[in-house]
Formats: sequence, C-alpha cells, structure tokens
Amino acid sequence: MQHRMKEFSMTPEATLALLGRGQVGVLSTSGADGAPYGVPVHYLWQDGKLWFHGLPAGEKLENIARDHRVCFTVWEFGGILTEGAGNPCQADAAYVCAVLRGKARLVDDPAEKRRVFLAITEKYAPELLDLPIPEARIAGTALVEVTPVTLTGKYHR
Repeated sequence: MQHRMKEFSMTPEATLALLGRGQVGVLSTSGADGAPYGVPVHYLWQDGKLWFHGLPAGEKLENIARDHRVCFTVWEFGGILTEGAGNPCQADAAYVCAVLRGKARLVDDPAEKRRVFLAITEKYAPELLDLPIPEARIAGTALVEVTPVTLTGKYHR
C-alpha cells in the first residue's frame, strides 16, 4: 500500500458518503486492445451498488461486454495548498477521493430499470419526478449496475 493511502485513508463511512453525494465520476474499462478507456459519467450510488445509464451502444458498453471488470473514481478537489511552501514542489492539493473496483452488468429487467431511472431522476432532476418515463425510453436506454469488489477512499487536507 502506498504511503499516502496508509496515512490518509478515509473511513468506510466517509468513503460511502462521498459516493452518495458525488455528481460525476470517471468509469474506466479495458479496450479491445487492452488499452484503458476512461469516461466521465453521472451516476447513482444506491443499495451498495453503482448505477449509470446511457445510449445502448458505444465503447464503454462494448468494453464491459468483453470484460466486466471496471474501475470508478469520484473526487472532490479542495484547492492547492501553498501555505509554508518554500518552492513550487512543496505545494500540495486538498482532496477526497473514492476508488471502486467492481463487476459491471447490463440490466435488462424493465421494472428494475424503471426503479433506478426514477432514483436517478430524484438525484439529478427532482422537479421532473412526477412526469412519466415513456416505456420506449426505458427499453431503449442502457442501464449498467456495478457491484463493488473493492472500495477505498483517500483524503488530503
């Protein structure tokens, strides 16, 4: 384990709280040639799982179909710390971050998709929660569930 992870590990509760309040994170998958592919996604953390949705085709879904292992990172940047720095190399950053490694799967069940889409709506656009979600949109939108295998959090202030 790297030095900073030992010294600045977040508690499991703080890590889960960060996942819960985060708005955007980076999903990383492995491409067909083995190269990493990272893409920002808005997401939902609920019931111990990570969820995101989008178009039913694309590189991230192709990568997940080939290799269900993913990594997801969310962070909050608190600024650059310069107090007491005698030179630029002594500046540091304030942040909190969570790194989740897990197994992704495409969700097909319409009832499960509707439930999660409503929760995503409640998180990002609660003013639209009373409007209907057309069945065609539920059917035509990909929903991915990520089950965590490991979850770590780190901070610096």
